[in-house]
Amino acid sequence: MQRPVFIFILVICFISSNRLKAQVIFNGDLEKIDPKTNMPVAWTTVMKGGYRYQLDSNTVKHGKYAISITSNDTAPYGAINCVLPYNFTGSTLQLKGFIKTENVTNGYAGIWMRVNGIDEFDKMEKQNLHGTNDWKEYTISMPYNSEVARSINVGGLLTGKGKMWFDNLRLYIDGKLITKLPYKPVVEPPAK
Repeated sequence: MQRPVFIFILVICFISSNRLKAQVIFNGDLEKIDPKTNMPVAWTTVMKGGYRYQLDSNTVKHGKYAISITSNDTAPYGAINCVLPYNFTGSTLQLKGFIKTENVTNGYAGIWMRVNGIDEFDKMEKQNLHGTNDWKEYTISMPYNSEVARSINVGGLLTGKGKMWFDNLRLYIDGKLITKLPYKPVVEPPAK
């Protein structure tokens, strides 16, 4: 192989590998599954008592899987989340996702989003999604400040009794998918 061609191939490989590293990996479509937990990669439960979390391959809106949250008793809420420890440039976050509900009473179902550092939080409480509803897309938004944001948490939430499913979450900053944007990993300052 001639030297200029070899150098060109090395440069292309270097640029390609850096571009891949500069993209956020967000498992919002819930398709990457951890075989140890049988739940989507990077997703964890926030409140376990009284609620059951399940990967569902029968009731889905998009792809192979959705997540269901089912109330078993009177625990205050059940939530599951994904933490994105990245910092982006932009001023507005928007989360879109599909929700389906079954017999939700004494509470509501929703997708939720929180920006740690800014302490902004939206959990669809005002939309009061209850009862039985087929799949529908919902959107929540909030301000974003990259100077103080430490992480972004997104997920699904059920309060009260009943069952809800969520699927195909997409997160945007200023109208652009975060999976297409450059980011900086958040580095926590040393403890004082």
